[in-house]
Amino acid sequence: MVVATKFSRAMGEDPNQQGTSRRWIMRAVEGSLLRLQTDYIDIYQIHRLDPDTDVEETLSALTDLVRSGKVRAIGSSTTPASNIVEAQWLAERRSLHRFRVQQPPYSILNRAIETEVLPKLERYGMGAIVWGPLGQGMLTGRVRKGQQTDVVRAGLMKVFSDAKRLDAVEQLISLAEEVGLPMTHLAMAFAVAHPAVTSALLGNSHHGAARRPARRHGRRAQRRHPRSDRRDRPAGHRGGHPRPGLRATGNPKDRTTPPTDKPALRFVRAPHA
Repeated sequence: MVVATKFSRAMGEDPNQQGTSRRWIMRAVEGSLLRLQTDYIDIYQIHRLDPDTDVEETLSALTDLVRSGKVRAIGSSTTPASNIVEAQWLAERRSLHRFRVQQPPYSILNRAIETEVLPKLERYGMGAIVWGPLGQGMLTGRVRKGQQTDVVRAGLMKVFSDAKRLDAVEQLISLAEEVGLPMTHLAMAFAVAHPAVTSALLGNSHHGAARRPARRHGRRAQRRHPRSDRRDRPAGHRGGHPRPGLRATGNPKDRTTPPTDKPALRFVRAPHA
């Protein structure tokens, strides 16, 4: 099981409850550990880089989290190739922990990262956990040219009315039928086939659970001290839940993912809890 979560997006009305400053990183990680009821996070990622915070400050704070045992590996999301190179250079120059994972968008309909981002990830030995392999829903088989769709975001995003994309979807549907595969399987197979891609994330459309407070047995969950009783726990136990039952709570950015049989980081996004 791999537990991964992000930070940097606003978590309240206070302007200081967001970003990638040292102050907010230290507060945000404690909040995630509490909601997840765990001692440590396997992968802690920046949702988006903060233009108002120096990258060195961010890497320094994340390095302290790794050294303290609260985080095992760090990463970023939807980061331009130039910023990936800058972060790697700074980490080496300042003897800081470097980003091990990048989470870019990637699908048959969106292959922009093949030009610069994926080559940089291969160069630095970083994992690529791509998101949006189903093209925001266009590659589910539920979006057809000239037909109504039940995909909610179709009425909110202009890409769903893009003629070239719709033509491409029709061709892909025909290809999937020809080889006897569901459209979703074809789309996922494409996303993970690239040698630089480690894993592909799937989202979900159930938002109600994300609004439920983190409670257990009718009371708000209480977090133990991260290291207070670790030596007395059975192998594989982390925080308030053993590994098999670990789940995300409260924050929709906090995710847990089931193990699979592919080497390295191979996991999909679980529903909000």
